[in-house]
Amino acid sequence: MSIHGSQTARWLKRSLLLAAVALAVSACGTKRDNPEGLDPNFLSAVADAQEAGLTVYWVGEQFEVEGLTFRATGGRFEEREEGSSVEVYYGADSEGGGGVAFTPITYGPRAWESARNRVIPNTEGVIRQAVVVRGWPAELFSIPVGQWTNRLVIVEAPDAVIVARANTTIARIRRQVNPLVDPDQLLAVLENLRPYPE
Repeated sequence: MSIHGSQTARWLKRSLLLAAVALAVSACGTKRDNPEGLDPNFLSAVADAQEAGLTVYWVGEQFEVEGLTFRATGGRFEEREEGSSVEVYYGADSEGGGGVAFTPITYGPRAWESARNRVIPNTEGVIRQAVVVRGWPAELFSIPVGQWTNRLVIVEAPDAVIVARANTTIARIRRQVNPLVDPDQLLAVLENLRPYPE
């Protein structure tokens, strides 16, 4: 099947999935009452990725760091000739009306080979450090952005490469530091990486 044909099939499957989720949510009353409790965009992206043969890695429906609750708020699947990738979006409301985010992206082996050069930061001042996540080899990048530092971790899982980003976010009233820019906090969260839906 061509990429265009498989995208059409996935679009139909996504439409049916979203319709089913909408019915389940309306039957339950609210999304909060829904035992799945997951964003339809997330579920759709996961379904597309799994249909394409890609394992989706995530860190669970939600997690807490320094009093902030990060929740899975969506996802995006991308298929190119060179392979597939899927992003999982996590967000947390912060003090001051802003928000902080965390985005793990799973790349299939072919997609990673194509994306590697544009994903690995090569700007001046970047510090690279070899680390281990869940027993898998990984690399932590500390990326200076003005007076702040953003973090990126590349994890080599057995069947995929996971790239996790944590950036400082500016809230409306004051600067809100994403607690995941702390390398220890970020690596601790990544210890929970696992295939969805396990």
